[in-house]
Amino acid sequence: MTEFIEILPGCPYHGFSTSLDLTCEEGLCWWVRQPINVISSLAHLIVAFYAYRIGKAIKSQAHKDIGIIASLIAVASMGAHATHLKFFGTFDFTLQYLLMAHLIWVNASRLGRRPPFNHWPFSLFLFFFLTLVQSLYPQISTPLYAIMLIGLLYMEWLCFRRWSTRDNWSYEPLLKCAGLFFAGLICFFLDSQRIVCDPNNHWFQLHAVWHLLTAWSLLYLANFYMQHNGHFESARVEA
Repeated sequence: MTEFIEILPGCPYHGFSTSLDLTCEEGLCWWVRQPINVISSLAHLIVAFYAYRIGKAIKSQAHKDIGIIASLIAVASMGAHATHLKFFGTFDFTLQYLLMAHLIWVNASRLGRRPPFNHWPFSLFLFFFLTLVQSLYPQISTPLYAIMLIGLLYMEWLCFRRWSTRDNWSYEPLLKCAGLFFAGLICFFLDSQRIVCDPNNHWFQLHAVWHLLTAWSLLYLANFYMQHNGHFESARVEA
């Protein structure tokens, strides 16, 4: 059973509520407890800046939205691995729900069932609701994540069946995104289960590779959903 991280007396952040122990890297008795996992979190910040700039340049709402969400993920991830505090740890995980909620809204509109309000109110409401649920019941975080992911894949399958013969959407960016994400997920699993693990190595961790691969996958995700922008359907950005 996964336990909460223990911060020893005399170390920074001792006495505060901590997050679940889901990474191999041993926490240092220092203000930055997991150096390589903090540094690798910067990948999301780099992707956020790059995606948002592209979004402004080519008027791609998908790139701008994903850029904003990636920047929030970066801040939460750096805070979580630097401090091991429950506050940052919760948002490090649940901000992925914000991205999923956003994609649910987009796919609902592709299926002709767009909610009667803007995507940001919808996404933020679902995000805060799921964050509250996970805060109260942290043990269900993995099943909840799996349900959201399966739901998104099912919606994409419905979109594919409905539009594959009537639109010119390219699924290559989505396949690249999925490949990077699931490769990262394997790294996350091997690291969290201590199958491939050197807790005292603060220069390389598979959890850091998870950060890099998922950050990279967001660029391909933005490229795919950019096709929802109507007259920008033919535009492409090489990631």
